[in-house]
Amino acid sequence: GHLRVKGSYAWHVLGPKKGPHRVLLDVGDVIPDRDRLVADFLALSFALGQTMSLETLVGLDAKFEPVAALGLGFGFGRQIGRGRCPVPNFHHLEGCWPAGLVPKLTSKMDQAGRMPLMLGLAAYMDSLVGHLDGSYLAAQIGLEAFCHEIATTRPSVLVADTKTWIEWVTQHRAEIEKHGVDATAATKLVRKVQSAMHAPSGEIVEAALKEYGARVPQQALQEVARRGRSAHRYLMSKDDHEDLQGDVDRKTIIQTLITALVAKYVGYEGPICGWERGPGGYELNPQWWTCSGCPEAAQRYVCERD
Repeated sequence: GHLRVKGSYAWHVLGPKKGPHRVLLDVGDVIPDRDRLVADFLALSFALGQTMSLETLVGLDAKFEPVAALGLGFGFGRQIGRGRCPVPNFHHLEGCWPAGLVPKLTSKMDQAGRMPLMLGLAAYMDSLVGHLDGSYLAAQIGLEAFCHEIATTRPSVLVADTKTWIEWVTQHRAEIEKHGVDATAATKLVRKVQSAMHAPSGEIVEAALKEYGARVPQQALQEVARRGRSAHRYLMSKDDHEDLQGDVDRKTIIQTLITALVAKYVGYEGPICGWERGPGGYELNPQWWTCSGCPEAAQRYVCERD
């Protein structure tokens, strides 16, 4: 199908039944800025959940004659399967939700710079490429990194007083060192005990979700806590694990959390896709997600050739 979205520029994505799509880009009467093109392209790719590529733009004059060209080389790695749209896609009858999301994304990047939003978008896009274990790890790490940047309140320590804790460890140093297998191990053990006062880094995700009002089910927080095995072993599950669909659903939970936080961060109030599976696929708007509408998604455009 065809799609029109408005970022820094108006993008008309023309989809044939077969073969590559074409893009008609309306930049008005200005020379397109490469940084704005990058922001628009990334926002569009995220909103569609597709690893697209855009190699070249050809400039046309009022008579549709080519008068300029710009090499871009935009694109991502090899996508797993068909991709995953973070919001109900443009075939959804109630609205063209990617068209409602893209302006929010580009506007935020225009106002606050591409970072830290770029972290959230890149984490989601990286979760679509490569193999399942690697893409799950990329999603988990990207989610945590994004939360570190957008959360203003974050867990720091687990003890009531850090000075008192350090003093206690110092007082018991000899007793702790006795448990080490050698002198080097004993020193490391003391350091480990002292650093135990710091809150786990993964708790920043829960803190960010609470701060932005995304009251997700406990199942999602439990999945976030499972990042350790992937980070240290590179595998989501044990070697003899064969529940492929279950692993895909686990990654979908992390993708949904990225989507929720990105949406909250940019002020998008339309529906998102969840991780629970039904007869028609993944749910289009989770019960825990508050949707208050998005006027841009309800607009329809008709064009004709002169």
